[in-house]
Amino acid sequence: MKNKIIITITIFLFCFMPYKIFAAPEGVDQAPGASLALDYIAALHAKIDREKVAGNSGRIVKVIDFGAKGDGLTNDANAIQQALNSLQSGDTLSFENSKTYALGSAGWNSLQLISKSNILINGNNATLKLNYPVSQSYHSADNGPVVLYLKQCNNCEVRNITFELGSIATGAFGVDDSKNAVFRNLIARGGKGPLQFWSTRGVSNIWLSNYSDRITSPTADSWGFYIGNTNVGFEDVGDIFAGNSVYHERWDGFVMMIKDATIVGNSGIDNPWSTMISPGWIKNINRNHVVIGNYLKGGANYQFQVDMLPDGSYLDGLVLFGNWLNGTGSGPYSSGAYVGRLHNGWIFGNKVTDANHSGIQVFDNSQHIVISNNNVYDTGAPTMGRGISITTCCVASTINDVRITGNNITNAVNGIEVEGNSNVTRDNVYVGDNFVSGGNQLSGSTQGTVTIAGWRNTRAPEADGSLIALSSLSKQLPVGALRTEIENIITVVTAYRGLGSNTILKGDINKDGIVNSLDWSLMNSKWFSNDTTADLNNDGIVNSLDFSIMNGNWLKAS
Repeated sequence: MKNKIIITITIFLFCFMPYKIFAAPEGVDQAPGASLALDYIAALHAKIDREKVAGNSGRIVKVIDFGAKGDGLTNDANAIQQALNSLQSGDTLSFENSKTYALGSAGWNSLQLISKSNILINGNNATLKLNYPVSQSYHSADNGPVVLYLKQCNNCEVRNITFELGSIATGAFGVDDSKNAVFRNLIARGGKGPLQFWSTRGVSNIWLSNYSDRITSPTADSWGFYIGNTNVGFEDVGDIFAGNSVYHERWDGFVMMIKDATIVGNSGIDNPWSTMISPGWIKNINRNHVVIGNYLKGGANYQFQVDMLPDGSYLDGLVLFGNWLNGTGSGPYSSGAYVGRLHNGWIFGNKVTDANHSGIQVFDNSQHIVISNNNVYDTGAPTMGRGISITTCCVASTINDVRITGNNITNAVNGIEVEGNSNVTRDNVYVGDNFVSGGNQLSGSTQGTVTIAGWRNTRAPEADGSLIALSSLSKQLPVGALRTEIENIITVVTAYRGLGSNTILKGDINKDGIVNSLDWSLMNSKWFSNDTTADLNNDGIVNSLDFSIMNGNWLKAS
């Protein structure tokens, strides 16, 4: 009888858990900035639903009216393309709920929407099943063929579509030269095309809660989300990239070639090169990346990487805050954050675990960087070589003005390593008030000016990844685009939470102003106990009745 009761409760929870529990990208709820990131994602969804910019004319065009069968067998590509061609500004293109539309024949050239505005493509959880590869690429940046291609579509939205790609060499979705568009709840499975999702020349687009899983890593070159392009003139500008997930790419999970990028609450797992990369080459100056509350795990080399070629390229402006950079399963030379050719960076309040080379590594022509309040540790053998490393790398370079303060470093061979040699000038490095346990405190050469201001004897308090901590950090930044990006995040989350009310909603167990997955995690840990904080109906036991109360207030803010 006991087993039957447990099974019944499990089914109840699966059927009635709020959607957000399943939608939250894997691991993000364990990042230091989890609450902030998840609320930002939810706020964006609510804002888009409320404003209804795409599909605002009210006219609904149905693919079934153009002959699409949705039976999973008939080639519906021509019918769907006719429906796309018929769209006028403000229209909604609607697929039948949860149906499967087979696509493609030999030589076909994808579904395309070009030079339209305010269009909503609502898949209604339909599946586009690819039967034949797309035969063309679309422009000189050569991002590769995809099932659905948009160009010059301003104020458009594409949502709620699954792309089943099988083992075919075609990606899911690409967009070029579009502004103020939204792409959300798109799922790509399988496929052997070079890129699953890509964008070029985009301006102020939102990529939200999308998902890509190759199932198994392709043997050919592949990337998950390639947003922007390093070819001159093809960069994206001002995009928001939040709540997306990527698994099992051949190379990088997320490639963020975006100027003024807001990157929040994404999850990348088991992508064999780097999990997330902010790149630049062809003498490119990439600017202002705000990277908050992401879960990046298992990249063989780097979880987060700033990758700039030594041709004059560099990243000017980075805030790396409240992320979990998890090196479990990574290679022998892996780093949690691998940052080169960075000017003006704040690496603050991150959790960095199980990297094998360095937890945080700064190298090559980097300057004006603060590394503060990070928790860097190894959970087992082999211990990481360096907790925080200021190091030489590949070319003659200068490293200048780096502050390393208030970090906790555990089980690294060398807690902090500061190197310099005849090729590398490093100067004005300040090391103070860090806690190091399980290894040497400091190693490296003595070239240049390195100030050692003392060590903590006890661990510093864990960094707070909250809205308050982010607000405090923003005040340390100079006035400019980077600070503005962070202030925009603070404004969105503050409005969403409705801060200022003294009323605590039933279900807001952690009292952070909103009922969300963090509260569910706390309730789940108290299941079948008499814990008074989780026993919402005060009947002496935490069970499905209390969950029902929480569900009734889901995503409500006090």
